[in-house]
Amino acid sequence: MWKILIVDDSLADLELMREMLKGVAQTYLAVNGREAVQGYLFALQQNKPFDLMLLDMVMPEMDGCEVLARLREMEKKAGLPFGQNLPVIMVSAHEKPFMKEFNRTCDDYELKPVDPVRLLEKIELKLKRRS
Repeated sequence: MWKILIVDDSLADLELMREMLKGVAQTYLAVNGREAVQGYLFALQQNKPFDLMLLDMVMPEMDGCEVLARLREMEKKAGLPFGQNLPVIMVSAHEKPFMKEFNRTCDDYELKPVDPVRLLEKIELKLKRRS
């Protein structure tokens, strides 16, 4: 079973995505970017890394772009070769703001409202490529 970190400041969206992944993945929730970075680091320290992250774009304190930049910097410092980093699918109601991130360091994106079938297809594709 996959281990997926879902990051969103909307509790309704967190629960919706958790329900979509029920029976397919163990889901862990973070309600903001700081929790996401802390959860990512904790999982690495426990030698139980996440398989994938679903990351909301627009959040208070630390938005999805900043979270993604911090993750990629930590991976770079850890010496992870390209292709072995954490797959991240950005989730947002706004397409334009995150296209730059998608083209730089994000693996895929999904627009809200999230289509469960399409999201599962994207997750499966990303995780099959890693294995």
